[in-house]
Amino acid sequence: MTTPRTNENRNGLRFRNAALCAAFGALSAMSFIVSGENYQGISDPPASSASYLWCALALCFALLYHTVYGRRKLRPAPANGVFALIFGVVNAFGVWLYSYDSWAALKNPLTLGLVCLQAVGQSLPMLAGFTWLHDWMQKTFAALPAVEEAPAKARWYCRHPVLGSMAALLVCWSPFLIAFFPGSVCWDLGEMAAQYFGLRQINTWHPVFLTGLYGALLSFGRLFSSDNLGTAMYMLLQTLALSYAFARTMELLRRWGLPRWFRLAALGFFGLTPIFGGYAQSICKDTFYTAFLLLFALNAMEVLAGREQGKSPSPAALAGLFGWGLLSCLVRSNGLYVVLPSGLLLLAVGAKGKARLPLAASLGGCVACAAAERLIPSTLELGGKSANIYFDDCKWEMAMDGLQLGILFNQGQVCCAGSRVFVQDTIYDKFIDEAVKRFQAVKVGMPWDPATQMGSQINENQVGKILEYIKIGKSEGARVACGGERMTEGELAKGCFMKPTLLVDVDNHMRVAQEEIFGPVACVIRFHDEDQVIEMANDNAYGLGGAVWTRDINRAIRVSRGIETGRMWVNTYNAIPEGAPFGGYKASGIGRETHKVILEHYTQQKNIMINLNEGPSGFYPEK
Repeated sequence: MTTPRTNENRNGLRFRNAALCAAFGALSAMSFIVSGENYQGISDPPASSASYLWCALALCFALLYHTVYGRRKLRPAPANGVFALIFGVVNAFGVWLYSYDSWAALKNPLTLGLVCLQAVGQSLPMLAGFTWLHDWMQKTFAALPAVEEAPAKARWYCRHPVLGSMAALLVCWSPFLIAFFPGSVCWDLGEMAAQYFGLRQINTWHPVFLTGLYGALLSFGRLFSSDNLGTAMYMLLQTLALSYAFARTMELLRRWGLPRWFRLAALGFFGLTPIFGGYAQSICKDTFYTAFLLLFALNAMEVLAGREQGKSPSPAALAGLFGWGLLSCLVRSNGLYVVLPSGLLLLAVGAKGKARLPLAASLGGCVACAAAERLIPSTLELGGKSANIYFDDCKWEMAMDGLQLGILFNQGQVCCAGSRVFVQDTIYDKFIDEAVKRFQAVKVGMPWDPATQMGSQINENQVGKILEYIKIGKSEGARVACGGERMTEGELAKGCFMKPTLLVDVDNHMRVAQEEIFGPVACVIRFHDEDQVIEMANDNAYGLGGAVWTRDINRAIRVSRGIETGRMWVNTYNAIPEGAPFGGYKASGIGRETHKVILEHYTQQKNIMINLNEGPSGFYPEK
């Protein structure tokens, strides 16, 4: 007797669950329907209670609830419930105000109760979707470090991360896309459609590209006697573009080594924040503009990161950069304000050797030109490749201290770092031997360790750039006397720590002697006399800082005057006291700071002329 009774209970439970799913599905379908009476919106209501779409929506919602709570037996987390309820309340009351342009009707208790019921009905599919997504993310995204050891779904995501993120985003946005099918047409796309079909005069305010695209899709839909088909196709295109842009963002975060929890939080933000779902279904030019501009920015960041590591951009990266930039400008004309300056920056970073320096200076020139157009002053500090010069009569202990201060201070990440070390040939070998001992004795460690003398580089990309320059220097004939690699001992191996590095046998025309490395790498160059070292020091596009080490004050003054740089230290380095003007020559910028002269850039002189004479000027006497 036990078995029939158990089966009977099971059948009753299944029937009850199916009935609840059907009831909640009907409630959700009705909750997403806006009445056409007194409707003030710009798009037609998505469905009426007697249409096939209403039935389809109710069935889809019922199947969703049955799948999540019946077959998979998932239970929602409290946070999912709170977020879904917030979505329902904001969306229901917002649509009410949008539809009727008034809160007055909510004073009626029955109407208020119906709107609250509508909010609950709209929360239900979001709650089910969040619960399913949460479970899917826990099982799929928690992949093991080795791809081969991960579950099948996780292996698929690891091999196709962009497609996986797009699928997750489309699942999150699906309630918006279904409920507002075929999408809410905003006023500017409506005007563009009117221009396309000749109902309005074409003007330059709306982008011609999207006018043609939206109009062509509407024309295609009319072949099947449906304007909604063309609108739905446009909505699908822009939704795919937006999801692809966000998915590419997730992939870039993964490649940059950001932790999994941060990437999941970013995916949740893109997928679960209601504004993005509404953005995906709203038929407007801004959705495409956001997607294209984000893709352009992502390509630009990839190219920049590659150049910082000394890598040349691939043809695919350049094609993507050009294509997304062009589409951004076609969709909205103000895309030019983003694309053109970014292109100039990429040219400046992408150029090699000395060609990079004039372009970098021209980028600062663009800032100066922008200020000049508005007739406002500007100051620029644009980096350096400073000369640290040692004559054979220098005081030895001070010289060694100045060498380390010049290139190891702040891990060499100083614009005026003494990265070109000129040593007179009579002490060159002795200088190198002593410098190697001093550099090898420098304590590299954590910032909270009192014994630490040099810390970490700013990030992993900077470490890659430094190592690439060391590789370039070796290929050009320089020799690594010490350092030349990252720290690999203990906990320092987990960070961005470099060993203090000396490159010797460097020629002044090598790239490592001409380009700013921005790291603890000193390039030691041999010289014979005063005239030669002044000529070599000036043979560089930069001119920010420099130092001369000698006991001969006349020589110190001659060399300091002869070198084209904004500041020269004598028997010291990196001393930047207040009251001493600091700034650069040539490509290192214009203007001076840390001195009262900087006030001239922020103030203007005014002259008030008072006439103390009591009579007229006499130029126009009475006749």
